[in-house]
Amino acid sequence: MRAAGIKRAQTLVEAAQNSVGLEAGEAARLEIWVLVNDYILKAEQLKRLDEYLEEKVKEVLKKYIEADNQILEERDAFVTYPELIDELQEAIEQDEKENGWIPVSERLPKKCEDVLTSVKFTGCLGRYGTFKKIGHIDYYGKWSGDCSGGEVIAWMPLPEPYKED
Repeated sequence: MRAAGIKRAQTLVEAAQNSVGLEAGEAARLEIWVLVNDYILKAEQLKRLDEYLEEKVKEVLKKYIEADNQILEERDAFVTYPELIDELQEAIEQDEKENGWIPVSERLPKKCEDVLTSVKFTGCLGRYGTFKKIGHIDYYGKWSGDCSGGEVIAWMPLPEPYKED
């Protein structure tokens, strides 16, 4: 289309040059003038269209970046199960360091390893209350030792035996 417009303009310029001082020349000059003005108008329209499209592209990119940032913020706020488990494990370890007692709901000692237990008695053998007793988990997964007859609620490792220098 552009090549056809250029060819037409060249033809009109040649006609105008060949008809200087003739009525046909005046008509050719007028046609050239219309063609040039049309070209200028089209160029201005294309420039405005280009500016409009550039603005729209910027708006779309801005919305895309905002949506992408929101997704990243939501992703960062989302806690995965492994992260939650790690946080809980750290809290348990911190609690164990602070007071040494490990709730049986959190973990149990190794089988047949004597530990200090916190045992709740509710009338068995005439005992009521919570006491410290030595006990261990037997091969069947049951509490045995001085803690028998009560409900073990927590435990802690026994200290190392005394060593003489």
